[in-house]
Amino acid sequence: MRDPTSDSEVPGTTVLAPEDWIRLRELARGPPDLWWRNYPLMISVAAFALSLITSVVSAYIGYRRGVHDQQEQLAAAIGTIQKLDLERTNILQSNRGKTLPVEVIFLMNAEINSALKDARDLALRLGSDANTAELVTVAQGLVGLDDLQNARRLLTTGLEVAQNPDDLSVALRNLGYLDARFLPPARGLPRANARYRQAIAIDKVYDLRQSPYLAGYLKAIAAFEWAAAIAPLDCADAQRHFASGIVYQRGMPPSQDMDYVRRMAIAQETSGLGGIAACQPTSTSGLTPPTRPAGAAGRPFSPAILAPAAPSRAGTPG
Repeated sequence: MRDPTSDSEVPGTTVLAPEDWIRLRELARGPPDLWWRNYPLMISVAAFALSLITSVVSAYIGYRRGVHDQQEQLAAAIGTIQKLDLERTNILQSNRGKTLPVEVIFLMNAEINSALKDARDLALRLGSDANTAELVTVAQGLVGLDDLQNARRLLTTGLEVAQNPDDLSVALRNLGYLDARFLPPARGLPRANARYRQAIAIDKVYDLRQSPYLAGYLKAIAAFEWAAAIAPLDCADAQRHFASGIVYQRGMPPSQDMDYVRRMAIAQETSGLGGIAACQPTSTSGLTPPTRPAGAAGRPFSPAILAPAAPSRAGTPG
């Protein structure tokens, strides 16, 4: 046998080729350990995986619990704002023609604004974990505080998370209002028109054939609010949209929603489209103010910051 490391050969032995030596050495080392038979390793890996999964689940549960808590806080804050706003409206109406002390008015506004800022912070933190109705309601209040940047952020998120025709319509209408009233006219008016056009065509996005009254309501309120939003910029177009709103509301049965729409139309016929006295409707609705239960607060079109009506039917700020 000859050692491959030496040039000499041992007499009377078989000569092995170099590859035979390599094979012998591999056999001498024995078979490699299979990883699935390495039980200590498997136990360590399983323990690590279980720990990782537990940590992820715990973190997610903690996150969702935190989101749920903030959602409850936001709902409570909005309820407080609406309650305070309704109380303020009732006080102002019951003292119409009287001069209220400045301190009383300041205190009422300060309470609402403080609650509104809390709601704003919660809504911004929640983002898409809040619903459209809540985001729109808070955004309307921020418009009253001239916090237009955050109002637009909330409305944009509200549009993204819209779950139904109501959500989509109210988000589009409020964004259209911001575009028309707070952007330069050359840029804002086309954007506003596009938003309201989408709101009018809500039945192109959702199949509302089984809900004709919802379709009529959403089209009517979009047309009237479109007229109000653009009246300072394009009176002729505003008059046309107001006339469309009159057509949409015809034949609609009485309801809280339609009562609000019809009060809006009557208010615009009285004060001018969008509150612009020089921009009067070219066609009148022939409506009379809907009857209202005794003591119920009205929802005028709209110097009010927030409406006491349900958020899902919130109108645009006026």
